[in-house]
Amino acid sequence: MKRYDVAVVVASAALIVAVNVKLASRSPQAAARTADREARPADQGGQQPAPAVAKPKPVAATAAASRPTSRPLTPAAFTAATKEMFDDTCSECHNPTDLSGGFDVNVYRSVETLATDRDRWESILAKLKSREMPPDDAVIQPSDEQINTLVKLLEKEFDRADAAMKPDPGRVTARRLNRAEYTNTIRDLLAVDFRADRNFPTDDSGEGFDNIGDVLTVSPVLMEKYLAAAGRIAERAIATGTLPKPIEVEYSLRFKNLRRIDPSNVEATHRFDFDADYELKIGLPGQRAKDAEPVTLGLWVDGKLAHTLKVETKPSGLVYFNPLSEERIRVPLTEGDHTLRLGFIDDPFVKTLAKEDIYKDTVNKWIGAVTVVGPFVSAGEKPSRKRILVCDPATGPRCVDRILTTLARRAYRLHRRGCGARRARRAGGAGGHAADRATCPPAHVRLYRRRRHGCSGSTARSALADCPHAGSTRARQRARTPDSGRSLPP
Repeated sequence: MKRYDVAVVVASAALIVAVNVKLASRSPQAAARTADREARPADQGGQQPAPAVAKPKPVAATAAASRPTSRPLTPAAFTAATKEMFDDTCSECHNPTDLSGGFDVNVYRSVETLATDRDRWESILAKLKSREMPPDDAVIQPSDEQINTLVKLLEKEFDRADAAMKPDPGRVTARRLNRAEYTNTIRDLLAVDFRADRNFPTDDSGEGFDNIGDVLTVSPVLMEKYLAAAGRIAERAIATGTLPKPIEVEYSLRFKNLRRIDPSNVEATHRFDFDADYELKIGLPGQRAKDAEPVTLGLWVDGKLAHTLKVETKPSGLVYFNPLSEERIRVPLTEGDHTLRLGFIDDPFVKTLAKEDIYKDTVNKWIGAVTVVGPFVSAGEKPSRKRILVCDPATGPRCVDRILTTLARRAYRLHRRGCGARRARRAGGAGGHAADRATCPPAHVRLYRRRRHGCSGSTARSALADCPHAGSTRARQRARTPDSGRSLPP
């Protein structure tokens, strides 16, 4: 818009305001005197008096008349609409003596009862509209006009009361995450697989749901679990802990702790105490013919193929009492319980064997044992550490600020730029700046504060959109898009 257009708009607005103020500032007496002068007959030249001109209403009165009235119902109007019907018809049954339906009409002869006992009046209105009351056998039947007048009067008064009622947005429940949401949030935010369902007590549930904010509670036991989990998750995410000496745990058919799925596949469940590398020693008893083809040995972790390896099945040429070979696989695994499955992939030779020859060491080769050895220090950088440390903290405070800002942006899904920058710099430099950014209130907290100070909007999204100072530009843009509902753990 050009500067000239802006000036025209401002001048027009100022003119309109000035005219309105000028007209509104005239008192009704002044307006009446002006009308009298204009309507006064002219007596020059023997002319006939001009016909009387109606006095114009004052501007303020005209404006008030044009607006819909919001005045409450007067006692006189209420009595005029109810007295005759109450006296002639309703009091026949609804009196202190008979008290039909537990209703005494004399209690409701005051207009104040419309507000103090609205539920009863809503019931009366419904029965009048459906013509359920008065009954057909009433001695004196009111006219349809009387009933319609009372119905309209009650509906109008209820509409006025509803319009004047201050809307209650409700309270904001400090909702915690349930176990499934906690697990997903930690995985998405820190790239750490934490099993909340195996570390936290069972969530509270209501109406069959375990994600209702008013139902989920934080018990002392759960708070202790939260604190312990926070320390453990932080240690796993940054990989600052030291690993103990490796140990060996064997799973074999001999110990009956190795499950055999079929002749080519076995399975075991192992608890891994650290995020580290682990070595699997696979014992392969037996051998096949001298011209036997090699097979592909596969390792599945929790149902996902993690490693493959070519394995020879023909005789090795070594002299031994029982044919046996060993293969080793080293894989990175996360803390927790994992199901390990080992098996030969696409091995048609087993299908050609008789049942009694499948486990004969001179005819076939199979998987007989698995030994888990570890933990060992991982060779590469952990995914969680790579996700959190977006730069080298040793380079200085600017990198620390970037790490915390990035983490806060991912957690709250908002830009944290400029939040508390001056206050943090006064408090102690870049480190304080970063910490202040990470603890700035998220959008829903700022929204709650704005709504307490009178920002409009019946929902969170509309309040953000309608309030010009509710949150950042990004927050107002997100107000027009659906929210995923994810939040930070405690």
